[in-house]
Amino acid sequence: MKNKRLLIIVFSLITSITFSFILYKSNQDLFIEIGKRDELIKRTQLNDSLNCEHTIKYVNTITKYVTQDCGLLIDNKEISLDEFISIYSDEIDKNNKLRSEIFRVRDSNNILLRQLEIIKIKYSVRANTKKDGNHQVTSAESATIDSALILLPYFRDRLSYDSVKKEWIIRISK
Repeated sequence: MKNKRLLIIVFSLITSITFSFILYKSNQDLFIEIGKRDELIKRTQLNDSLNCEHTIKYVNTITKYVTQDCGLLIDNKEISLDEFISIYSDEIDKNNKLRSEIFRVRDSNNILLRQLEIIKIKYSVRANTKKDGNHQVTSAESATIDSALILLPYFRDRLSYDSVKKEWIIRISK
């Protein structure tokens, strides 16, 4: 009988320790889950406050440019949606024309740069640019310049092109 009591006490003690351990572990898991939940709540509140700030910003922008009857305000003048589309289209056209002009000028510049490189190579021309006060002065030097280029300033008014013979002629009157 004494052994039975002792066995029951030991069994109760082991069962009690086991349940205490299980409850302790379960309690620790709950604390971890509560910590995760609190962190998620904090992040959600932060995101909500940021979204709220963005929403207020968008609302302010909309109320700045849109009237009560869904018209648009530009420079404090109310315009219709059709007028806005027309203004927007005109601005896009201007932008496209400017882009086309930029591309045209860029292409012309590239062609001129290639021509300049050919001249530099053929005549061994070196260009020098110096700053003179508020201006830039560019000069060209070459040891092997063609004689025609040297004579050009003196005979320019007498120079003509014969398209039949495909040659340049200098007319000298006697």
